[in-house]
Amino acid sequence: MLHHLTPEHFKKIEDKYSKSKLAVITAADARACGYTVCDDPSDFLPGHVVVCPPKDIKSNAYRRMADRLANLSAIFQQPEPTL
Repeated sequence: MLHHLTPEHFKKIEDKYSKSKLAVITAADARACGYTVCDDPSDFLPGHVVVCPPKDIKSNAYRRMADRLANLSAIFQQPEPTL
């Protein structure tokens, strides 16, 4: 999926989500951690989905889910342009 992202995508990510980082996770990992995975057709990023925790989850359980998913994800940095 990341090989489909262009410099323009990274600029849009930076503009729209300036205080966020791009993480790469699989839908299977998110589901295994208890999240619901939904396509986001309104988004501009190829392969982007929304992961949502259960609505009735308590704070401590949510933190455990988030920690588990974070350990399965990789933070992605845009490659430096080659000269």
